[in-house]
Amino acid sequence: MKKIIITLICFIVGFIAIFVTYNKLFNKDNNSKVKSVSKQEKELEYSTYVIAQKDINLYNKKHDKVGVINKDAKIILDDEYKIKDKYAKIKDTNYYIKYNNVNKSEEFTYDKEYKTYKNYIVYNENIKTKEEYKLYSSDVIMYTINNSDIYPIIIKDDNRYGVEFNGELYYINSDDIESTSENSNSDTSVATDIAVLNYHYTIDKNSEEGTECKQSICMSDTQVDEEIKYLSDNQFYPVTMQDLYLFLTNKIQLPEKSVAITIDDGWYLARMIGILEKYEMQGTLYLIGSLASPTDYTSNFLEIHSHTWDMHTPGVCKGSHGGGLLCLDDQTILDDLKKSRESLNNTEILCYPFYEYNARTIELVKQAGFKMALAGGYRKAKVGDNIYAVPRFELGNYTTIDEFIKIVN
Repeated sequence: MKKIIITLICFIVGFIAIFVTYNKLFNKDNNSKVKSVSKQEKELEYSTYVIAQKDINLYNKKHDKVGVINKDAKIILDDEYKIKDKYAKIKDTNYYIKYNNVNKSEEFTYDKEYKTYKNYIVYNENIKTKEEYKLYSSDVIMYTINNSDIYPIIIKDDNRYGVEFNGELYYINSDDIESTSENSNSDTSVATDIAVLNYHYTIDKNSEEGTECKQSICMSDTQVDEEIKYLSDNQFYPVTMQDLYLFLTNKIQLPEKSVAITIDDGWYLARMIGILEKYEMQGTLYLIGSLASPTDYTSNFLEIHSHTWDMHTPGVCKGSHGGGLLCLDDQTILDDLKKSRESLNNTEILCYPFYEYNARTIELVKQAGFKMALAGGYRKAKVGDNIYAVPRFELGNYTTIDEFIKIVN
């Protein structure tokens, strides 16, 4: 009996040892899986912004392949969607990717010109795509989708439409569109015309600048500050020159309260830049190329375009001021405009020195590669205006705040 009891005790102890060992191994494996899943979810949680590391497949909710995303495409993932079977959901879409086909990224940044589309007023029209269509970033294919989709129209460009997909602006060619239809996408009031303001010199009257700058276009910093503050306080959208071009060519809708702030020449500019930055309002400098380098005016609230390279000298030609664009030979003018463009990252936008131009000038400006040119005229710019003679309001120290308010409203 004693031997039986000892044998039974040994059996029980052995069984317990086996059970404990197995349980440890099981829990270790199970914990490993839990940790692995947690790691995957953590990676997704901190990888809202990802970039396709190669051409990758696009999937629908059932995880059927429905397209291809090109290498280097920027993708924003849906933070609310948990990783399931290694798939992640693309934000604001019904599409999915395999999360291990992308590289993590910091939050995406875009140049100011690109992101301004967020201020456009969407058309009350939708497009319906064909069963296969492509999304272009500029002229580069980023997505090929084998599924018919519907998008509100943001931009009506030549032979293509601008739409928003996953927080970015993409274009769909007209050949990929099955139909368009009316839709109630927005009830926001849109602009029918835009005041393009023209400043020159912003000075401190009590400094040496006040002694040097005596022309009527020499405006005190307090006067300019009051005007830009009015625009900011009343929530005007300060358009870029690309915005203005698209608006005047009837390709976009802008908010009813839109305005363009332009500054000519490049002299006495520091105080104006400070005011634009103070109120976070976008401005545009038209720089005389021979005067200074564009790097002298770096600001997140200033874009720079051409005021010619060296055609701003009065008295060269017959006319009210006689800038060189009016009479110099074709090649001299073209060389000047080309040099100006090259110094400004091949800008396509110009404003005429002294507001002076004629039919010949316009033809040369076109030949030089410019798509829009600004002049004077003291009236608002609207769709249908000559895109090579966009009117502006010249402002000066004589402009009262009441006059200013009438101009912009």
